Amino acid sequence: MRGFLPIVIVDLSIAKNIDDTKKWRLLKDKMQKNKMEIVETPEGSCADYYMLQYADDKIKTAEKTRIVSRDNFTKYYPEFPWLLRENEHVVKFIIKNGKIVWYQRSFVSHV
Repeated sequence: MRGFLPIVIVDLSIAKNIDDTKKWRLLKDKMQKNKMEIVETPEGSCADYYMLQYADDKIKTAEKTRIVSRDNFTKYYPEFPWLLRENEHVVKFIIKNGKIVWYQRSFVSHV
């Protein structure tokens, strides 16, 4: 996705349970070298809620914000009504034959 600075939000509970910590460190280093910001969720927090709150703060400051996820976040619609605006802030995808296929019309392509 062009025109965006990726911020990768990692669920700390998942990051702590990664079997190969060396590979995880290498992946984090690679993301940081590619100017990606990595944010780990606070311990004990709900990762989905944390990510949506983080995005909401960015949206409120008029920053172009997209969440790339396969989740629908339906239980969060009342608190984050922008989730209901199709394709505005949430970019959906599937993985087909080892490739990412974007759902959002403006991003329909293979990576």
